[in-house]
Amino acid sequence: MGEDRNWLSWLQAARGSRIAQLFWQMNDRNPLSPWWYIAFKPLIIGLDNGILIARYLMSLLCAVASYVCIRAVGGDDARWFALATGILCAVFTANGYIDNIYWNFIGALSMSLLCIWAYTLYLQSGRTAVVWYGISLVLWFFALSTYTLQSGAVLAIAYLAFSSPQDGSRNLLTAPVARFGRAICDSLVYVGVFGIFLLIWKTTAAPGMAKYYSTEFSFDQAITSLSMAVWHVDFPTYSVWAGRTLSSISGVIAVALFALATFLVTRLAARSDEARTRFSVLSARSAFDLAVVAVCLVIPTILVEASSSVWVPGTRWRMVHQFWVPLYVTVVLAGAYFAISHLSRHRFAEGRLWAGLVGIAAAGIVAINFGHNKEQVAATISERNLKNSLAEIVAREPNIGHFIVKLDPGAYWISKDTMSPVYIKTFFPKRDVTLRIIPSEPPLDPAWGPWWDIVFQDDDEGVANAMIGGGSVPYAETRVLAFDGSKLRSLQGAAANEFAGLAVAWKRDRPLPSDRPTDAAAKSTCSYDWNPTKQIPAVGFDVPEKDTHGAFRWTIGKEAQVTLPACDQPFRVDVKIAFALSEANITGFALTANGASIPLKKSNTSDGLSFMGNSVAGTGGKPLNLVLSVPSLDRPSGGTRELGVAVRQIKVRPVTH
Repeated sequence: MGEDRNWLSWLQAARGSRIAQLFWQMNDRNPLSPWWYIAFKPLIIGLDNGILIARYLMSLLCAVASYVCIRAVGGDDARWFALATGILCAVFTANGYIDNIYWNFIGALSMSLLCIWAYTLYLQSGRTAVVWYGISLVLWFFALSTYTLQSGAVLAIAYLAFSSPQDGSRNLLTAPVARFGRAICDSLVYVGVFGIFLLIWKTTAAPGMAKYYSTEFSFDQAITSLSMAVWHVDFPTYSVWAGRTLSSISGVIAVALFALATFLVTRLAARSDEARTRFSVLSARSAFDLAVVAVCLVIPTILVEASSSVWVPGTRWRMVHQFWVPLYVTVVLAGAYFAISHLSRHRFAEGRLWAGLVGIAAAGIVAINFGHNKEQVAATISERNLKNSLAEIVAREPNIGHFIVKLDPGAYWISKDTMSPVYIKTFFPKRDVTLRIIPSEPPLDPAWGPWWDIVFQDDDEGVANAMIGGGSVPYAETRVLAFDGSKLRSLQGAAANEFAGLAVAWKRDRPLPSDRPTDAAAKSTCSYDWNPTKQIPAVGFDVPEKDTHGAFRWTIGKEAQVTLPACDQPFRVDVKIAFALSEANITGFALTANGASIPLKKSNTSDGLSFMGNSVAGTGGKPLNLVLSVPSLDRPSGGTRELGVAVRQIKVRPVTH
């Protein structure tokens, strides 16, 4: 759902490094980010909820990373604080985003925490186990290359180097010069790696992305971003989600059972500690060290939100919430624990009190999770219903290439219209169709203004801006529909007031025309033309290009398919090929119609080659699916595309005797 579909479209369209290249063409930052998707591709593509499972796995990874990092920084004094944070991190799966676009950024956050953990092991070895220093450096580079805002770990490492024992003393005022020197030396390599990374990034950055990186520091934005650490704009939504969960008996029972399970796990772990020594949640020095490290991790987030007009305060905090929210909750629990222990006259078993508080917090987080998941389920059902409804039209009317959908008040849809091309591409990866969800708000970017409003013109002029980016299409190739979250209904014959308050311009003096029948029941002429610039359902073709003889499209798969209306009599197909990069793809070119091979005769033309052949029979009322095949794909010298043949035109005509 949502922005996840960008990644789904790349995973569907390419393999291996080509996926990373497609990502970089659209978004030239976070270069290791696509490799997380490449690694998880079998899971994401193989299961409907694969990306959700990947997100849950990242919660577990972050839980482990949080625990070992807090234990390493805070020492034995922080073990119960670390356990609580780890448990809450493992069960916390909610976020202000309904989709899961941030899942690999949780992986990057985990790498930052593990980087700090590895560095503390280096310090604990007396700086002799240099392998841990190297592992820490690699983990940090992995983190910032996945998500550049995970660069704050270098500040935490500088602090840990400064605060490590000096001549056996942990007093931060002891030998400050030596401490500063050690902090600079230990962090210098990290800073150098970061500098090299920025230079490489600057070299490969796309000029079109410059506006995303323009910064101007705002003190007001900085204060707002800082306030998000204490009370984020998503927190009221969290409370609504929790309230919805607890409004049902089943929700209360599920949350109560989870609280009990968490209490028992924490209690059993604490009992062994109580038997050996006095139970302690956190010492003052451990609390100070952990606070500094946590702040260091989020400083880049605060700086970006204080300086960017794109990533405003609160938007980037969501990328660190997987660690920050559980940590924040555990701090509140620690405060409650100390207050109850010191102010209450009742003598609590200290481990039992802590386990109870952790259980209550886990229950609250699980209640939030259930509410968040209900939103995800609702969004998924809505998307699936739209896809299924569109699929019926696509199968019935293969000549329809454009869908314009109005959302009824009851429809649940989480994405903006600018995501519509990605939605339709992932809905129907083998069909060349377009989609627009009629916007109800003005464009976010002024550059979108010229094509933002969908323009219903006179019958002979068609619909303008029927596609993202602009373009006019005839009504005969377009369906205008309304979606209520469950099903579609046709808006044939609708008047201007149907689109009141939406981004629609009405330039007609009459209602919309009726849907013209294009299904198999309509009379078939068996006279169809495909050319590279015409919107006819097709898959396996690249974008249109031109040479001196006109337009053409490369096939970019060993098979490329064009779907045309039914033809209920024998027909002749003429495929005009401009050229190919290898003779093998000319001699091995083949054509099938609805699975039946068509024998071809090759002849030379003024603009390339013509491959012509006749079918034995018609399509029996089914759409005509022509599949163009080549034995292999060729890569141009210095290029990245893999190409078959350049197709100029496909003609279908009835066979006359």
